Amino acid sequence: MLTAIADERDFEVVAKHVREAIEKNLPERGLDRLHTFVNKFIRMICEPYSITNTRDKPLHNVFGE
Repeated sequence: MLTAIADERDFEVVAKHVREAIEKNLPERGLDRLHTFVNKFIRMICEPYSITNTRDKPLHNVFGE
């Protein structure tokens, strides 16, 4: 089960879209929404640690820092 860690409203919207995509047998759409949310979340939690996370930096590089 997905649970909220970041902004509750953002998460609820994403969770709803992911559930709908799964129910409609559209896993790619659900994964895309989840991927977008995770990217935003990871970049948000980097801010307090002064980890630079520009849009052109791939997420695997952010994890490496």
